[in-house]
Amino acid sequence: MKIFCNLILFLFVCLCANAKGDIKPGQIWPDNNGVHINAHGGGVIYHKGKYYWYGEHKSEHTSNALVGVMCYSSKNLIDWKNEGAVLKVSEEKGSDIEKGCIIERPKVIYNEKTKKFVMWFHLELKRRGYSAARAGVAVSDSPTGPFTFIRSGRVNPGILPFNMTDEQVAEMEALKMDDYKEWWTPSWYKAIDKGLFVKRDLKGGQMSRDMTLYVDDDGKAYLFWGNKGLWYGELNDDMISQITNRIMEIQDQDLADNSALNSYKAKLGDIKKKKANIIKAIENGLYSPEMNARMDDLNAQEEEFLLKLEKEKIEKPLIPEQVIRSWLQSFRNGDILDEDFCKKLINTFVAEVVVFSDHAIVVCNATEKSGNQCSFELSFVNLKELYSNTEKPLVFLPYILLYVNI
Repeated sequence: MKIFCNLILFLFVCLCANAKGDIKPGQIWPDNNGVHINAHGGGVIYHKGKYYWYGEHKSEHTSNALVGVMCYSSKNLIDWKNEGAVLKVSEEKGSDIEKGCIIERPKVIYNEKTKKFVMWFHLELKRRGYSAARAGVAVSDSPTGPFTFIRSGRVNPGILPFNMTDEQVAEMEALKMDDYKEWWTPSWYKAIDKGLFVKRDLKGGQMSRDMTLYVDDDGKAYLFWGNKGLWYGELNDDMISQITNRIMEIQDQDLADNSALNSYKAKLGDIKKKKANIIKAIENGLYSPEMNARMDDLNAQEEEFLLKLEKEKIEKPLIPEQVIRSWLQSFRNGDILDEDFCKKLINTFVAEVVVFSDHAIVVCNATEKSGNQCSFELSFVNLKELYSNTEKPLVFLPYILLYVNI
């Protein structure tokens, strides 16, 4: 990692050496307003003739994020214009990026397929110290923001490193966390090398710190991060895997929270124990004729609850992962300018449209945790102005309006 960082620094200095002006090491580097550049742990991208430097805004007395991620632009890598906070911390209590959280090492790349600027950063939740160790993601249509926060989480939950051999996996699985409660010892370091942290964090995802991004010549993007070693993972360009995984998590949680299923499973477990007790009593020579009737009654109860259990599963079936993935994939290659595809989107995701004189409310085929249907507002002055003042056809909105015969 040090070699990689030193290489970036070397290239940065070489580029600056050919620009007008001077770089003065050890001195304050002012922006266009004469204020020192506040972009700690930053990363630089080049887009359409300009360099963009993203970094953490640091306050004087705390490392917690009180502002967010700053952006500065330059044509020569010496003179930098302050573009402001492009990802602001949230004032919403409980938000992942709530004011007072920790945001570090923000990096941005451009996704050619989605035409979005994608920011990744190391995120620690408010008042949690450095225990969360999450990767945060935000996107924007412009290099100067604003960036919209999408989500945060640990990296690759449930996924082993692709280059671990069967022998290494077996060696890792044999490790016991209780044997390594004392850190920084020689045996602890050896256990780390054998995958102690990989095993510990496998279910919830790997801890992600000090990250950077890299886009290869073939257009594939990779996230590199540190956690007692250098790790990397290939990034998806369409979020299909992330959405699929999230849907599977929600289904699993719904299954775990299903009171009827839990009740039937508990009843079946109780019946199983009672049948086992009767069999054990018979084996110990304690047979009585009443046991036959009792066993018949338990068998009848067992069949009844098994039927109820299966009925509940049929009424609320789990959607297989591959079905979800294929369904999402069917929208990936659609043309937003194609009328049939727009109708497919609307019929799939839109339940109702309420149109007013200056805006429309779109009600979606989805519900929030509260049980209320999701909705959003589309504001416009009038359709004529909407059509005349845009470079690209706003196809989706007109088709929504046509959908309700406007």
